[in-house]
Amino acid sequence: MDVKIPLGVLVCSRSVSGSGKSTLINETLYPILNKHFAVPRKSPPYGSIEGLKQLDKVIDIDQSPIGRTPRSNPATYTGVFDEIREIVCFPA
Repeated sequence: MDVKIPLGVLVCSRSVSGSGKSTLINETLYPILNKHFAVPRKSPPYGSIEGLKQLDKVIDIDQSPIGRTPRSNPATYTGVFDEIREIVCFPA
């Protein structure tokens, strides 16, 4: 399978439940980028990847709760969901 993900824009992955969205990001793309920028946790299965020269780091932010409430996670804490809601709910 070939996947093209543009750089410099917000990219969303959406599909039906169980279609492999999380696997694509968490078990393929992130490990590839982590292997390039840091010490890998495991070697991901892939043939090749292009565009690494245009990136300077990779950050893995998950949905794990911060503190006592499951509604408080890195995305809500930083306000990124506010921006996403604005784009999705009120497109220009």
